Amino acid sequence: MSKTTIVAAIAVLFVALVSFAFFSALSNPPASAPALAAATATFAYPTIGFPTPDFRPTVPPLPPPPFTPPGTPLPTPDLGPSPTPRPIVPSPVWTPIPAVVTGWTTFTGTSGFSFIYPTGWFVFEEYDPNAQLQKVNIQIINWRDSLPPDTTIIPGGISIHLLDIVPQAQIPKTGPSFTVGLQKLPGYQFVYTRENPPPTRPYEPQFWFVEKAIQIFFTAGNKQWGISASFYPPKQNADQFVQVFYQVVGSLNYESK
Repeated sequence: MSKTTIVAAIAVLFVALVSFAFFSALSNPPASAPALAAATATFAYPTIGFPTPDFRPTVPPLPPPPFTPPGTPLPTPDLGPSPTPRPIVPSPVWTPIPAVVTGWTTFTGTSGFSFIYPTGWFVFEEYDPNAQLQKVNIQIINWRDSLPPDTTIIPGGISIHLLDIVPQAQIPKTGPSFTVGLQKLPGYQFVYTRENPPPTRPYEPQFWFVEKAIQIFFTAGNKQWGISASFYPPKQNADQFVQVFYQVVGSLNYESK
């Protein structure tokens, strides 16, 4: 077969294919848009297994905040019922017996001590001969009731204490000489004020509130004893009560038990 024959055959085949395509387009009109969409939907991928359910709770939308005009004061929060206030207990008003002494009364205790004290005053004695440490504690006061623990000042008050000195007590070993009682018992004394507190114990409360304090140490019946007094303001009463205290000390008498 010659070259001219082959080219002619290819040209005839090409013309035949073009003619077939032309007549096919004339016999089939183009598809519309709905038809194309329907045809496309038929080619969706198949679902594999069961669809996953949506378990999220349905939350209702929050209501809008109320409208507050500018300048409106904030509401007062409700803090519940108010706690019941504690009642205010007023401090006791003490009326001690005046500094004027109208008479004297003799006290004779079970501890072996006897003395005189102003009539109308009060004497309390604690005596335990079997106690391991302190055996005697005698108090003389001029007010009518016992002293509450929260009371620090009793105007015009005086408190006298007589007790035995336990071996563990830290007291001065010596001081200005002083004789005690009817038996002229040997001793020594110290006088303190708020301006002149004891050098070894300047911060003890009794030296903050008293006008004066006197401590006397003496020996009786081979034992060491102490008698002290605290004088509360006003100063005029304190000065008069100092003389009363020395009269009580001068009347002391001791009989060994």
